[in-house]
Amino acid sequence: MSSIIQRLTEGCVNRDMRAEGSALLAKWEKTGLLEGLEGTRKKDSMARLLENQAKELLRESSTLATGDVEGFAAVAFPIVRRVFAGLIANDLVSVQPMSLPSGLIFFLDFTYSSNIGESATQASRLGNTADATIYGGDKVGSQVTGGVNLADEFGGDPRAGQVRGSGRGYAYASPSGSNVALTANLADGAVSALIRLDGDLSETQKTLMDHDPDLMAETASGLIIIDVARDHLASTSEDPDYGNLGAFSLRDIAAQTTSGNAVLAMINGAASVGTIGGIDELHQVHRLTRLVGSDSRGAPYQSGLTSQANAVRFYVVCDVGTDLTETTTAEVIGAALDADKITFPTQDAIDASSAVGAVVGDLFPLEANANIPEIDIKVDSIAAPTSPRSISRLIRLLSRHKPRSSRLSGPQS
Repeated sequence: MSSIIQRLTEGCVNRDMRAEGSALLAKWEKTGLLEGLEGTRKKDSMARLLENQAKELLRESSTLATGDVEGFAAVAFPIVRRVFAGLIANDLVSVQPMSLPSGLIFFLDFTYSSNIGESATQASRLGNTADATIYGGDKVGSQVTGGVNLADEFGGDPRAGQVRGSGRGYAYASPSGSNVALTANLADGAVSALIRLDGDLSETQKTLMDHDPDLMAETASGLIIIDVARDHLASTSEDPDYGNLGAFSLRDIAAQTTSGNAVLAMINGAASVGTIGGIDELHQVHRLTRLVGSDSRGAPYQSGLTSQANAVRFYVVCDVGTDLTETTTAEVIGAALDADKITFPTQDAIDASSAVGAVVGDLFPLEANANIPEIDIKVDSIAAPTSPRSISRLIRLLSRHKPRSSRLSGPQS
């Protein structure tokens, strides 16, 4: 193998970029042009720019008279030193001078893989779609150069929203669980509020949606708030990860199931809901998912279930606000919800032990499970060509506008 590598790299020069950078810095420090710059990074950048200017002067000398180039050289380096050092970009973003006319900008990203274990695949998991970046936004790798939609994690409806106050993305590789069946009664599930997002919201309505700016900016949509009893999520074999509430997902909405949609039937059957045409009109707002129960602050903070029982509150946006009759009084869900219609990340169950300093682990969902979601590495690049300004062109331009006097004068009174 070593002989193959040697043949393929024959003639290649092993460059020591660190040594070259140190030599360049030492060279230009002798000129005094690096004095006053703070930090090694700014000095290294200035040394590279000065070196680029020197190379350009040498190239231009072959096409211009020697006197012209020498005259410009007297001011070229001070101009570079003064202009670049004063750029505010040096303090706001990463500035890296290029040593060649063209280069590459590399991007490293991590995406949700469609692979699970050895052979299984999936299109989405716990609200995260395959091939999407784990950092949120609708762009991957070099695509960020075209702008990122910060309000939309999936590149679809912006009301679905970026994760706020939860770690949905970090639940991707978690084991998952699902609900047991809900019956149509207030002990299992409730439509706790229906709100028309028409720009005219009461303080109670704003509190119910946590004063979310994206939702309050809507003018023609509706908001459906659903409470599901927590005891219909937890079981002896599953322990929901309530630290990752943003990953709790209404499966039919996430998959945009077009037939046999139990979630749509559950919502449509509520007393104050008209007829929502299809599942494509519904979008879960993951970022607002929260726990509710009994609360002394009043209705906006309380569960809509019987006796204000502990519940997980889901927020769903409906495209057509007129399909809803506004109410903040809890109504029973309109139809039973089958099992496995709500998915959520689960966690290992670690319990106290009677032995001093010991704990008991009695639930490890990923144990002996080969289907573990994967994360893929995404590396790509874009070209970064420069747009140099020819010194000869600049000199010719200056020669056409020679000042009549070398003395600069101010406005005359």
